[in-house]
Amino acid sequence: MSTRKSSAASSSTSGGRSAMASSWHVRRFAGALKKAEHELVVWINELRGEGVPISAIMLHLQALEVAAAHEVPGFRASWSWMKRFKARNKLSMRARTRQGQISPEDLDKIAADFSKEVAQKVQDLGIKTVYNADQTGIVIAFYILYC
Repeated sequence: MSTRKSSAASSSTSGGRSAMASSWHVRRFAGALKKAEHELVVWINELRGEGVPISAIMLHLQALEVAAAHEVPGFRASWSWMKRFKARNKLSMRARTRQGQISPEDLDKIAADFSKEVAQKVQDLGIKTVYNADQTGIVIAFYILYC
């Protein structure tokens, strides 16, 4: 019987703290954590305004620094906390999926040369009408004809 009581007593504690002490701990530092989270949101918005992509690691490290500055004890900036933080503040961490190409310095000259080449082909082949090769027109024509 005594083993049941001891196991029941140990199951009500979490890491040596009772549930009541744990909730007190959360309430005690809720204000500091709220201020720290606001500071993190401001930090994220500033970096995004400068075009700096923010990774999960950057958020984790900055959250630890801000929590230490606001004297929030035992704050770990876990993945689950980050997930809830992003949901609370309507944030997302998006990865770049494409990198832009660098335009050549003489882009205007290349475009002008291509335009002259097309005009010369039109004249050489006796073409009277030039159509755009945009696929959108084809899709619309298909829709009109078959729907």
